[in-house]
Amino acid sequence: MKKLNYFLKFLTIFSITIYLFYCNRVFFQKTIVKLENISTLERKRVLMYTKYFLTDEIEMFNKCEPINCEFTRDKRLFSKSDAVVFHFADILENDLPTRSFPSQKFIYFSLEAPFSTVDRNPPKNYFNWLMSYNNKSDVIFQYGSKWIKSNGTQKRYNYSYDKIILKKLNKGIVGYISNCFSNSAREIFIKKLEKYIQVNVYGRCLINPITNITCNVSDYKCEKNLIDSYYFFFALENAICNNYITEKYWKRFYFDSIPIVMKRKIYTDVGIPNSSFIAIDDFKSGKEMANYLNYLIKNPIEYLKYFDYRKENITVIPNSEYDLINGICDLCAKLRQNKEDKKIIKDINSVYLDINECIPRNYMNNLANSW
Repeated sequence: MKKLNYFLKFLTIFSITIYLFYCNRVFFQKTIVKLENISTLERKRVLMYTKYFLTDEIEMFNKCEPINCEFTRDKRLFSKSDAVVFHFADILENDLPTRSFPSQKFIYFSLEAPFSTVDRNPPKNYFNWLMSYNNKSDVIFQYGSKWIKSNGTQKRYNYSYDKIILKKLNKGIVGYISNCFSNSAREIFIKKLEKYIQVNVYGRCLINPITNITCNVSDYKCEKNLIDSYYFFFALENAICNNYITEKYWKRFYFDSIPIVMKRKIYTDVGIPNSSFIAIDDFKSGKEMANYLNYLIKNPIEYLKYFDYRKENITVIPNSEYDLINGICDLCAKLRQNKEDKKIIKDINSVYLDINECIPRNYMNNLANSW
């Protein structure tokens, strides 16, 4: 009887362990492959035909063990690959393979806004699927992390809120801007704001001449210390497109400073807490917005309300985990469920532009100049 009890206890603990491991890896996938069937599934191979932003890194993609998927850069395995991925920025028109296997999926991969891709000419009637940050893509590979309800196992970002104020050095807004002519016209909005509130912007343009303290892009600690000394920081994208939220927000969302974004709806649509940021499109003019920001600086209780969300039962999936598991593993799962999908995209550039519904530069330019 004792042996039976020990066996049952072992079986229970083992089952729970397997269950928790599985849920932690795939709970946010849209397509879930049952764990008991994984060992019997045929291994899917995905060939990364191009580089990824000029790098040959491949190990970061091989993180989908529960879905039994293999990523490779070995072009000798082309004919034996279930899918072939082409990263838009690294496509060489004179080095594209001929479509020879009807069941093989050719995938166009981009994490950039369409304005960055329209000057390229990928072949028409060539790709089967689009993989991007946009929720209307065939495979969704969101740029960044994701806010979720906490189940108690993830790290909670709770802080001592009085220390947030104590660390401030009476500085207004800080930002890092390297693109001096963005489709979002963010540089014009910034110019309007700096007439009424202190603004320090670092980067290749809009550099405040009275400051020379800068941080290397890879120096996380320096950047956090710098931004935490400001009440607000710019998380302004270079384009305003559906679902397009990059590291400008995701890399800094838990800094002790309030992010300023361009368009509120883009952020609330993906579940970012509504009261955790300030949006430029909430204000009719730079003066009106600056008056509100100055009001928050002078009223700590009102300022701290923007950090109340940290008391709630929500957390964020780490950037690296969410990128890979949500995107790459979703691709692997889709390969299993869409074997008979024969779709070929006629014009990938046109489709990518249409689904993103980006606001044109000329519209944003006029809006910013009259703001």
